[in-house]
Amino acid sequence: MTDRHHLTRRGLLTAGAGTAAGAALLLTGCDAPRAIRATNIGKKLAEWPDYVPAKAPKPDFPGNDAKGIQSAYLTYPTDLVTAVPEKPGNGETVTVALVTNEPVPPPLGRNTMWRAVNEALGVNLKLNFIPSASLSQKLAVMMASGDVPDIITCSDGVPTFEDFIATDLQDLTDHLSGSAIRDYPNLANLPTYSWQGVGLINGGIYGVPIQRPLPTPEMICNLDAFDKVGGLSDWTPDQFTQRMKALTGKKHWASGPVGKTDVDRHAGWRGAPNSWVLDSSGGFHPTEATAVYKDALAYIQKLVKDGVFYPDQVATPEAKTLMYGQTLYSMADTLPAYATNVAAVGSRFRFDFGRPYTIPGVTPKKWDGPGWVNYTVLKKGTPSRIKLMLRILNFLASPFGSKEYELIRFGVEGKHFTRDSHGQIQLSKLSQVENFNTLPLQYVCSPPLVAYFPGQPDAARRVWNYQTETSKYLVKNPSVGLRTAAKDRYGTVTGQILNDAATNIVNGRASVKSWDDALKEWRKQGGDKIAASLREEYAAVHGH
Repeated sequence: MTDRHHLTRRGLLTAGAGTAAGAALLLTGCDAPRAIRATNIGKKLAEWPDYVPAKAPKPDFPGNDAKGIQSAYLTYPTDLVTAVPEKPGNGETVTVALVTNEPVPPPLGRNTMWRAVNEALGVNLKLNFIPSASLSQKLAVMMASGDVPDIITCSDGVPTFEDFIATDLQDLTDHLSGSAIRDYPNLANLPTYSWQGVGLINGGIYGVPIQRPLPTPEMICNLDAFDKVGGLSDWTPDQFTQRMKALTGKKHWASGPVGKTDVDRHAGWRGAPNSWVLDSSGGFHPTEATAVYKDALAYIQKLVKDGVFYPDQVATPEAKTLMYGQTLYSMADTLPAYATNVAAVGSRFRFDFGRPYTIPGVTPKKWDGPGWVNYTVLKKGTPSRIKLMLRILNFLASPFGSKEYELIRFGVEGKHFTRDSHGQIQLSKLSQVENFNTLPLQYVCSPPLVAYFPGQPDAARRVWNYQTETSKYLVKNPSVGLRTAAKDRYGTVTGQILNDAATNIVNGRASVKSWDDALKEWRKQGGDKIAASLREEYAAVHGH
């Protein structure tokens, strides 16, 4: 079992990091110890950064940072605040490696938005855009070459990279721990759960989280379609099956392709702990070894037999296209992707989320994610140089409702957008080429996400209602933020064992009974070693 973050881009990178892993192993030697410097065992632990909410326009529906619930805005604020009174820089050149999911944007000389951001920051950002699918490989090459930019977006998909962080990159503890972070008010606005999700490295704070809401990948649904068969809540497992079957047929399917994510979600709805069972003595046991998880496997196997899942394995972008065209009526997707989905379909139909079903005597669980999608680390430098980098991150983390956020998100007024008579954003043609996705500074640093969807206030209400209704079911993954050598060494192999076995079972190629054999192989190939190392690291970090 790996420290799973479910269907996030980072999770997909981890699953596909074979090339990067090989590169990292060549760097260290096959028998070299792993994650020994990143571990927190026996280290003095840094205090988490203070949490100080930023000043921002009042939301229509307030969030709850402790529970990971987003604030919701029905309209765009007209009373924008200034989040960073002074330019962070004074003409310095700053190199940045950042991840992107889009084609590379026009170069600086032909990019109005990029130039405007440089002007606002007071620096010359030299951006190296890394396709998300290549991030793990690029990080491995970076370790080998020692050629490190000033600011690096990273993930946890590369073996030994955390060791590299601990030995070769900047310890930010003195700058960010406790009250020190108050020098950077927008970084202090990042919720504590995101810092804890990234975790300590070698006892210190090295990574600045790129925050995401706590709920894990969801069952995102075509509400209009589900309303015709009974809706997305107040259902039992049998009623769930009935509604899914009612939406399937005539080249339409109730769900996208089946995956282990579906088994995980239904196991949670049936009361299974999030990824690991943490016993009273501090021991870790895989939730896949519970009877509830095996029940979920059998249930999904039956749904596959009923034909409710799209029969071909397609990538997420293709599944989205099928859902936008209403060939599919639901799919697994991240909560932040709701915004992209809402914008893509406009008024053609409404999106919402499937609620947990009810089983007598069972309290359903929704599995928390780590609270971040990537995190940012810095090249070692003088104190003044590090403070410049943190001022840049502080600017990029300016909250929704600030002038700085508007620049990073929407660009320059009069070029990338105008305002209507009510002060609402109207995007221009230029914004189709220059926007926050093609200039993805959101993956360098960003504020807590809010629920705001231009021209679609009901979409904000729905996602806020969903988070509020279901937050009581959220449960944490006890392994999040922990550093262990065994997870680094065995995690990819053991994770693949369970993924492959689950895929074979739900597709009818193996019996549910064969799951016991998969668990034995998981243990044999290092699963028990991961569990033992997590126990030791958990005790060091949490004190028991």
